Amino acid sequence: MFRRPLRGIDQGEDVAAWLSKLIGEHSRLVAVPPEFDRVTDGHVPGTAGFADSSAVHILSDTTLDALNSRLGHALPMNRFRPNIVVTGWESPHTEDLVREIAVGDSVLAYTKLAICCPVTTVEQSRGERDGPEPLKILATYRTARQKGVAFGAKFSVVQEGTLSVGDEVNVETWGASEL
Repeated sequence: MFRRPLRGIDQGEDVAAWLSKLIGEHSRLVAVPPEFDRVTDGHVPGTAGFADSSAVHILSDTTLDALNSRLGHALPMNRFRPNIVVTGWESPHTEDLVREIAVGDSVLAYTKLAICCPVTTVEQSRGERDGPEPLKILATYRTARQKGVAFGAKFSVVQEGTLSVGDEVNVETWGASEL
């Protein structure tokens, strides 16, 4: 990852057979070793396992709706691969303003804006590129001071816990947008 070799714990033959059948080609699943200690950067740093920048990516449905209205066609949420999708926020990009959030019995803290990568241009079910969107449109109104375009926000885990689909999302602290 990022030109740095990482160690993983192979999850065994049964899991490999299941995954290979599911994907349609030979595959192995590895877990993050317990001694893994890569700390990410940002306002509240944390560990991220094999994730590229932070443990959790939060995106709201109103943020995706706002993008889709500019595109003229609907992209699915899976293009952006958030860990948590928040419904019920009235304004798009509310996740940019959250600094601490409680979901289930876990607490998450804002790390940084989520910078989009080219995977957002890939139609997920086919695994094929689908043109320059959404990056081209996002660049017209979501260019971050960081490198790239922002869509959603990244969070570190401050208090481990369990969260489930349908859990209430409680914003504990708000802040200013970094755009």
